Amino acid sequence: MLSPSGNAYRNNMRNQHALLTQHKFFVQIIIAFILILYFGLISLGITGSSIQLLYNDFLSEVEIKNIAFSPKPIRSDEWGVFTPMAIGQYNHKPAFPIINEHVGIEGENMLIVGMTGVPVKHLSALAKPATWGFFLFDLKRALAWYWWFPIFGSLFSLWWLFNILFPGRNFLGLSLSVLFCTSAYVVAWSYWPAYCIFFPTLGFCCFASLLKTNHKLLVYFFGFLLGLSIAGFVLILYPPWQISLSFLFVCITIGFLAKTKIRLNAHKILAIGFAGIVSCMILGFWWHDAKTAIEVISNTIYPGQRTLLTGGNQSISSLLRGYTNIASLSKIKGSSTNQSEISSFYFLFLPLIFALCFKIKESKQLDRMIIAITLFVFFCFYFMFHGITPLIAKLSFWGRVTIPRLDLALGLAYIILCGLILSGEKPIINRRKLLLAHVTAAIWTIFIGKILLNFSPDIIIKLNFQKYIFVIIITYISSFSLILSCKKTFIFTSILLCLVTTLRFHPLIYAPNDVNLMNNHPMKVLVFDDTYKANALVSSGIATINGTFFYPQKTFWKKFNIDIQSNAIVNRYQHLSFQPVKFIKSSPAVIITTPWPDQVLIQIDAEHFDFTSLGITHLLTPNSHLDELKYNNTIKLIKTTGEWSWFLIKHS
Repeated sequence: MLSPSGNAYRNNMRNQHALLTQHKFFVQIIIAFILILYFGLISLGITGSSIQLLYNDFLSEVEIKNIAFSPKPIRSDEWGVFTPMAIGQYNHKPAFPIINEHVGIEGENMLIVGMTGVPVKHLSALAKPATWGFFLFDLKRALAWYWWFPIFGSLFSLWWLFNILFPGRNFLGLSLSVLFCTSAYVVAWSYWPAYCIFFPTLGFCCFASLLKTNHKLLVYFFGFLLGLSIAGFVLILYPPWQISLSFLFVCITIGFLAKTKIRLNAHKILAIGFAGIVSCMILGFWWHDAKTAIEVISNTIYPGQRTLLTGGNQSISSLLRGYTNIASLSKIKGSSTNQSEISSFYFLFLPLIFALCFKIKESKQLDRMIIAITLFVFFCFYFMFHGITPLIAKLSFWGRVTIPRLDLALGLAYIILCGLILSGEKPIINRRKLLLAHVTAAIWTIFIGKILLNFSPDIIIKLNFQKYIFVIIITYISSFSLILSCKKTFIFTSILLCLVTTLRFHPLIYAPNDVNLMNNHPMKVLVFDDTYKANALVSSGIATINGTFFYPQKTFWKKFNIDIQSNAIVNRYQHLSFQPVKFIKSSPAVIITTPWPDQVLIQIDAEHFDFTSLGITHLLTPNSHLDELKYNNTIKLIKTTGEWSWFLIKHS
């Protein structure tokens, strides 16, 4: 017969089990809802790309229906380069080649396209999940997968990470994942930051799960995913984000190992070795087929030789520029910056410091994870405001990290620290702590208010009174809530501010069913003025000699008697454009300049230039150049469509 105390214990255990079961059920419902939303968007072919800016009024055969919001010209890397390159791979015959023969005279090696990459029929495609849709679906749904995978992939991987760092706090972890994915820095860069953190986050989660589980099959499954994650992270091919994130995740891993008891066995050691084999195999095959192109890129002036950045030139206002985003994401004009470059996170550094101090004081011990991540944040501040020596920059690879790109790792570290604070038990709040929280929140809010007013008019054309007051109020409430560990209030206000800032930044469209001009004859086209229109032709299966090149093509520049290694103007990543002008008194009647670090402009004598020397079959030009070209004897006007005209090259 059980005693009353025994019955109470038994009832308590039943209640806890019921609550745990209910909690798991709600988590499963949320996961199912997110997956249904993801695959629903894909099945409908909905994307957030701005590719209507590329095809509208140019390729009338491409049908794009707008659902909501307007396209964003500023994200030209997305809609003008990466997306048309991916479509070009899909439309190439044969599809998904390593060398896309439609890009330039020599063709371009598609394995060196970073970020989300483009679909290539190659072993490395296993580590480029954003491109899987092109192998699985038609073009419409492939483009939807290409857009949404970075968002949903990072959402799930971050949620998994947060569940490992603060177990039992599922809804807090999900909320912080949403906070990261809706932050202006992530959204304004076309969710490439989300894709970039997906790999190290997934890799860490697989590594931690591998060490914790004793299930033999799971150990090797996690090892396989870890290997894919390592390879995928390397293939992002963007050192400023990769290097800073690598240091952050080394700190996270050290903090995890320092506070977790791990028992290694033969299977776990073999699984870690298996991960190394998987990543080395993928990267080995990739290197074998991309080596030549990578070597050329490494020797370019831009970005190959950008290797000794030492930091030290950051300002407080630049660090906190994210507070302008509620206005600057849509109201920048005539400035040296743009919506993407000025984007950042809504950092609450002073409230975070006080919250950490309160947590350390109340727990009476130092959380090793907090120590590890805080040390990383301090190093970031040191690099930004003081700088490091050239030797350290070279040895640590931080010489490749530009200060504005450091915001990704810093923003993720900030969100993790917030989560570690909020995941603890609710602290005891007394009058003294309450007063200190109010004072700290007020100081930070006033400071942010002054920072906002000090930004120059060319950065914020019009930060209206309502938006200014809204940011001030939310900053105060979020600061106060973080210091006192008021989870729901902090999460609600933080996500609300991010959503108000970013919700309208990208359009929603139905992706096109097809991008194809149905061209029956081989063509090699030169496009005047607009490099993105050249990329549009490549996406439709037409070869061009200009457009966007990740590395300069030796054969092309030989036509102008230029050795790319010795010429700083052309030895770079380049948007290569042509422009006809009158009366160039030089031979071969060209002037080559670099208006911007990533642009190369070739100006040619409209009347006397010999277009047959370029090896092209057709010339496509805006109608504004027709008068300049009408006396050139090497071309013949054959068709005018809208604002563009086609010329045939008169080969003898």
